[in-house]
Amino acid sequence: MEAYVLGQITLGDLEGISKAQQYDMAKVGYAALVAGKLDTAKTVFEGLLALDPFDVYFLSALGSVAQQKNDLDEAERRYSRALEINPFSPFALAHRGEVRLMKGELEGGVDDLLRALEEDPAGRDPGVQRARATLTILIQQIDDLGLRAPGLETQTKAVAEAKTEVSVPSAMAKPKIPPIDKEALQKFAADSEGFLIRRRKKD
Repeated sequence: MEAYVLGQITLGDLEGISKAQQYDMAKVGYAALVAGKLDTAKTVFEGLLALDPFDVYFLSALGSVAQQKNDLDEAERRYSRALEINPFSPFALAHRGEVRLMKGELEGGVDDLLRALEEDPAGRDPGVQRARATLTILIQQIDDLGLRAPGLETQTKAVAEAKTEVSVPSAMAKPKIPPIDKEALQKFAADSEGFLIRRRKKD
């Protein structure tokens, strides 16, 4: 008990519930998530997160539940916590980037999406495929306004490939980005090259 109080072990460790058992339970939550039974999925993954509050998958799944409920602040909070634990999670990066675009936070969203691509340039991870698909939508919305974001389109081969059709096997089959505010798109397109320069300096 002392080790649990001191944060040295999780509740799952204390109760003798192995990670294998937890992931078996997670299959039930994932099936509910895919079926759109969001309240059931939330209940399952909240219970699992109580057993292990450091599990990135459980946190990301709760982010997906919140995102599908259109609770964007809660979704971002869950994905951000997952990224505090594992800053290299393509799934959490791709989904937080998507959420930030939906909130009109274009620079933060694009930065997350590019980070996801950089983690897996070959695009094997479903999260990276989703990031590419999301960038496709953003670039198309910019194109639809008769604008260009040349820095974004040509920064890397991976970003250029984001304009191709991809399959995204994820809890939500395809990214759903509503039309972004026109003024925000214009502002981002006008400064896309400057944004990428600032991003490179930050790295």
